[in-house]
Amino acid sequence: YGIKNQLKLNTEPTTGNSYNQKKSIILPSGLLQATEKMALSPLAKELFGTDFVLHFTKTREWEWRQYSKAVTDWELKRYFEII
Repeated sequence: YGIKNQLKLNTEPTTGNSYNQKKSIILPSGLLQATEKMALSPLAKELFGTDFVLHFTKTREWEWRQYSKAVTDWELKRYFEII
C-alpha cells in the first residue's frame, strides 16, 4: 500500500519493545482497543473490504465479551478471601 501510493516514512525505525517507546506510534494495548481501531480504519476497509472488516471486528467483539465473562485464577486468589 505504501509503495503503491508512494507514501513517505516519517517515523524512525522501532527498536526493542514498541510499547515502551515514547516517540513511536502507540499500539493498542489489548484486543478491544485493536478491534475498535480496525473498525474505524478507512485503510482497513480499503485493503480488506468493508464486509470483511465488519465481520472480523464483530467476531473480535464477541471474543472480548466471552473473555470478559471469565473469572481468572488471579481474581479467584485475590478475592476468595473476601467471601
